[in-house]
Amino acid sequence: MRRRADDIRNTIGGRPRGGALRACLAALLGGTLVLGACGAPADEPARDEPAQPSTGVPAPPAAPDVTTPAPPRQRVQPVAGRSERRVPWKLAGERDGGRGLELEVMLGGPPCDALTGVEVRATEATVVVTLRAGRLPDARCGPGVEAFVGTFSVVVQLDEPLRGRRLVDGARR
Repeated sequence: MRRRADDIRNTIGGRPRGGALRACLAALLGGTLVLGACGAPADEPARDEPAQPSTGVPAPPAAPDVTTPAPPRQRVQPVAGRSERRVPWKLAGERDGGRGLELEVMLGGPPCDALTGVEVRATEATVVVTLRAGRLPDARCGPGVEAFVGTFSVVVQLDEPLRGRRLVDGARR
């Protein structure tokens, strides 16, 4: 209670007096000097740019240069496991004169979401490629298991080159 009475005695009409007044003036002057030091260096003229508020979070990295090629995708091969679902893919390129197709597929990754099968059905007019994904044997998946999604590359070999035949994603049929 004594401290409260001292605080009341050191103010008149809500304004500090005596030692409290000196402390306020010292803080104000110190803050002004510190902020004044944040301006442009003496040898560089100040610019009239709007101030950007500081959020305490570093700025995001600059956008990647569009001429820089994307990093290579991790290549996967089908593994033994459950074929639980068909997975859509995107054609990334052809190899071996059209006998090999490089496909990009989004998977969660093993053990809970691995590439478990590749099926190719070809006719004279079309080539249907179906990729399948599922869990590996003995995989413990479910609540509490961390999952991630990544884009992986898989090369599918054809018996004959593609040669203008229509390429069809079996997951989108």
